[in-house]
Amino acid sequence: MKQLTLCIIAMLLASISSATADDQQDFNQQTQRWEWLFTEKSENKKVSYPVETYYRIFENHPDYRVRGRFIYDKNGELKRVAWNKTKENGGQR
Repeated sequence: MKQLTLCIIAMLLASISSATADDQQDFNQQTQRWEWLFTEKSENKKVSYPVETYYRIFENHPDYRVRGRFIYDKNGELKRVAWNKTKENGGQR
């Protein structure tokens, strides 16, 4: 019985570490090509119609408007929620 319990625990630990590795790979794939959000210089813009708001624009990515962690296209549709893997969570994910 003791061996069976140890075997089950070992299997559970192996599946957890495998899931963690899969999660890390998935996270890395999702954040690739979006590093510019945290590395490129942006310019703050203000619009007052229909509602006053501020957003950031990037010279090399003129199709996007960024407010906080939220990235919108020119039509105001949410395209992505940014996650900076080098700053968030101590650089670990």
